[in-house]
Formats: sequence, C-alpha cells, structure tokens
Amino acid sequence: MDKNIKLNHYISKILAIKMICASSICQSEISLFKATVPTPYSKTISLRGAKFTVASVATLIASVLGVSSAGAFVKVASVMISYWIGAGTNVVPDSVYFSGTRTVSKSSGKIFNRYKGTFYADSSMRKSFGSASWSKRWGH
Repeated sequence: MDKNIKLNHYISKILAIKMICASSICQSEISLFKATVPTPYSKTISLRGAKFTVASVATLIASVLGVSSAGAFVKVASVMISYWIGAGTNVVPDSVYFSGTRTVSKSSGKIFNRYKGTFYADSSMRKSFGSASWSKRWGH
C-alpha cells in the first residue's frame, strides 16, 4: 500500500511537470509570432529633386519610405508621370500623398512592418495614382 502512495505521488509530479512543459512550449510558440490589427497610416512624400523620369520618381519614393528596392513603386511612378504629362506639365510636383494601413508583426526577434495603400496627387486625396504594398524588416 505504501508503494502505491509513492507511485501515485511520482506519477502526479511527472504529470505536473509535463503540464508545465506543455504550457511553456505552447506559450513560446505563441510568442514567436504576434501580429497587430492594421492601423491607418498616411505620409506626405517629398519629391523635391526628382527628375521627370519613372526611375527617378520611384527611387525617391523608395528612399523617402525607407525601402531598399524601388521595384514596388515603378508602376505607381509611371502612372504619376503619365498623369503629369496629361495635365500638360513636365515638372515633378513638390510632393505626393500616401494613405493606407500598416500592420506590425513580430516573428523570432524580427519586426515586420507591412504597408498597403494608395498614392494620391493632392492632400484631399481625390486623384489616385494607384496602390502599392511593401514591407520593411527590423531586427537581426
């Protein structure tokens, strides 16, 4: 009888340890990836110094937004150039406007910012140049 009490005691300890381990594994897996709800994000993008070319406008937008590649902005920049030509100008305006959302997620020590939205010609956001999405990563 005494052996059964000891055996039950050890079994309950082992089960308790398994529960703690299972709980901590579950907690660590949950903390590996956390995402937030998309939040509104808007930015005025200065185009001062840009030449009247798609490459120049796309590169300047990428540098202002802190993105390493201008590829995400080539389509938007080409629509901008076409719009300005149609409006009878060959000069890049001082600024354009971006309105969209930003979602922040954390995964394995890295922070990812994902942006998605539309570029506009004016601050009243009536004339759209098109949409774009890109992401930035922080951390090691």
